[in-house]
Amino acid sequence: MLPTEGYAATLDRVAEWVLARRPVAVGVGCRGPLDEETGFVECVTPTDWHERPLGGDLSRLLGLPLRIVNDADAALLGELGEGESEPVLLLTLGTGVGGALWTGEGRYRGAFGEHPEIGHVPVLEDGPPCACGLRGCLEHALCRGGLLHQADQAGFGADVEGFLRSGCEGALRLRRAVERAVALFAHAYRPSRIVFGGGVADEFGDLLLPFGEVPRDRLPFLQRPLVLERARHGNWAGAYGAARLAIAVAEGRRL
Repeated sequence: MLPTEGYAATLDRVAEWVLARRPVAVGVGCRGPLDEETGFVECVTPTDWHERPLGGDLSRLLGLPLRIVNDADAALLGELGEGESEPVLLLTLGTGVGGALWTGEGRYRGAFGEHPEIGHVPVLEDGPPCACGLRGCLEHALCRGGLLHQADQAGFGADVEGFLRSGCEGALRLRRAVERAVALFAHAYRPSRIVFGGGVADEFGDLLLPFGEVPRDRLPFLQRPLVLERARHGNWAGAYGAARLAIAVAEGRRL
């Protein structure tokens, strides 16, 4: 992995690494709101990455066909099976909470081509205010910073694992929020499976989620079981998805 530093320096380092491997096309997953058609990134961190034509700048540096997508979409593509024909929802748990939906035919997009912000669904009753204007968003519940805050508030300091294993009221409240989110997504999107990826899922997934089939009494309106899975490729799912995207670019296909 390459460190993310200043915009120009990071792009130069990325270009050097990529060109040394002599690819014929490139796929990129990037966090933050972006325009897939132009490669323009609106708002990411560090701050000097804000409002940058990332796709165009990388394409010029590399001199190669390139396509850029949201990082959650890249992770979703990395986790799809060949010929996956049923809807699949992927959530990435890390610095924030992102998500992407495979419809069975392609990646879901909202009005005007905007990417859905799945992390901004309120699940914590009387939760903290969020920059999106709501309170108690899933992002605050399950991102790394949110977990650290909840552990500290419950008297566990930075010991997130101890907090999640404790059975204290704060941990139970968090589990109820996760169950609420799973039920909401199951009924709203009816995916065949929900995949959880990102560093938080790698580290604490078994303490947050009952992976496997969701019992029928939990979601009785679903005619067939819903499966909760940990991402097979872990925190590397986005890299696998970017590679899959590059192959599609080289073959003249869209994913």
